[in-house]
Amino acid sequence: MKTIRFIFLSLISFIAFTFYVSAECTNEEILKFREDAKSIKTNYNVEQKKSNEYDHETGDYIEKDFFVLKFVNVPNNFYIKLTDDYDNSNKVLTNISNNTLSADFMVQDDGAHNIHYEIYTNNTTSCPNELLTDNYILLPQHNRYSQMDICVDSEIPECQEYVKSEVTYDKFIKETRKEADKKVEEEKRKQKEKEKKDKNINTKYIIIGGAAIVVIGIISVVVIRRVHERKVRGF
Repeated sequence: MKTIRFIFLSLISFIAFTFYVSAECTNEEILKFREDAKSIKTNYNVEQKKSNEYDHETGDYIEKDFFVLKFVNVPNNFYIKLTDDYDNSNKVLTNISNNTLSADFMVQDDGAHNIHYEIYTNNTTSCPNELLTDNYILLPQHNRYSQMDICVDSEIPECQEYVKSEVTYDKFIKETRKEADKKVEEEKRKQKEKEKKDKNINTKYIIIGGAAIVVIGIISVVVIRRVHERKVRGF
C-alpha cells in the first residue's frame, strides 16, 4: 500500500514538475519574441471620422480628420501600449485583426502627436507581459496656412498640409515672400533668355535675308549684263 502511494505521489510530483518547467519563461523564448517584434511595422493615413463633438443643428457628431495609426505583422500573442504626448492619454491595443492593430488620433492644429508605443507579450505565452521593445512615431499636425492661395503649387515646408512642428505666422510670411521673390527672378531670367533667343533668331533672319538680297542683286546684274551684251552683238 505504501509502495502504491509512493508511486502515485511520485507520479503527481513528476507531472507537476514537468508542467512547471514547460511553463517557465526562458531566455530563448524572450529572444524569439523580440525577433518577432522586429517584424512589426508602423504606418498611418488620414481619414475623416465622426468626432465626439456634437452638432445641435444637424443632430449628428461632427466629422473631422483623424490619423489612423496601424501596426502590421503583429503576432496574435502580443499587445501594444500607446502613450500620446499631446495630451498624455493612454491606449492598450489588444484586438488583433489580420495581424493588425490600429488606433485613431484626431489631427490637431496646435501640436503634433508624438506616440510612445511599447510592445508586450500577452497572457497566452509562457512569458506574459514581457516588454519586448519600445519606440516613438510622430504624427504631424495640420498646417493652418496650407489652404491659403499663396500656397497653391508651392513646395516649401511652410505650405505643406501636415508639418512636424508649428508654423508661425512670421515664418510663413518670410518663407512665402522668399519663394515669391525667387519665382519673380526666375520669370525675369526666362524672359531675358526668350528675348535673347528671339533677338538671335531675328539677327539670323536679317543676315539670311541680306545675303539673299545680295545674291539676287548679283544674279540680276549678271543677267542684265548678258542681255545687254547680246543686244550689242545683235543676237
